[in-house]
Amino acid sequence: TPYFTAPAPKSTGREMFTLDWLDGELAGTSYAPVDVQRTLQALTCHSIARQLPARPESVGASQPKAELFVCGGGAHNAPLLKELASLLPAWRIASTAELGLAPDWVEGAAFAWLAMYFVHRKPGNLPAVTGASRPAVLGALYPA
Repeated sequence: TPYFTAPAPKSTGREMFTLDWLDGELAGTSYAPVDVQRTLQALTCHSIARQLPARPESVGASQPKAELFVCGGGAHNAPLLKELASLLPAWRIASTAELGLAPDWVEGAAFAWLAMYFVHRKPGNLPAVTGASRPAVLGALYPA
């Protein structure tokens, strides 16, 4: 898919990686479900690692490793975190819980942030990431 060759910053989700996409990729094969899951994990880890410098320049004596904070379900996936750590040895891999934000709450916090930007009439999108043609105030208010 074009996602893998697109430059960072970028974002994706269910609009691109759907069950139909996976079925298309697996058409005519008979892989065991465990092998499919393991391959999807490797795909995820490698796509993350390819976007990060192997030797981050920002790392100095006071900070021995760069940090990558993981949120969502991935933060609870020990094999995924272990694979990320093996692909990114110069990086410390940790949960956003260390930052005071539970990994399962990041999406809710993001929507709260977007709501705050809407109330203050500030653009809540990043066209360089989303591909939008311009910054825009996002959302709508529907009083009861």
